Amino acid sequence: SSETIYDNLINARKILVSPYLPSDEEYKRIWQAQSYESDPYYPENLVYETKRGEKVRSKSEMLIADTYYDLEIPYRYEAKLDIGGGSYKYPDFTALNVRTREVIYHEHFGLFDDEQYRIANLKKIEQYQKAGIILGKNLIVTFETEKSPLNIQMIREMLREVME
Repeated sequence: SSETIYDNLINARKILVSPYLPSDEEYKRIWQAQSYESDPYYPENLVYETKRGEKVRSKSEMLIADTYYDLEIPYRYEAKLDIGGGSYKYPDFTALNVRTREVIYHEHFGLFDDEQYRIANLKKIEQYQKAGIILGKNLIVTFETEKSPLNIQMIREMLREVME
């Protein structure tokens, strides 16, 4: 890659060259530093603190956020997303694949036993698809039920695979 070529230059040549593209680390730093609008609804429900020091709504979201953090995957929590037609969503996580520089959205459905919750979130997936956010491409989802609790090791492996 062009980054590798630049990195392998001797310092005397690096002085003569200005990289056109920021390095992965610089791109990651810039992306993570950008401000964003968070979900304004029910801020009193933000009670669990992540390793990064932010507040999230559930223990499962805390574990997922901490997994992103541990894997050094830049992410935003509940960042506002324009899905067109004057509609907005706040995906649980918006993550950056640093290698490809693509954004991946991650929804965690923690109450999938509840029928109304399940129906509402299946409709949300449809809205995402209409906006070009496609399950398995740039949208990942995780689920849990009372009988099938969060498997953070499985999520960790999935994130490693997706963000590779």
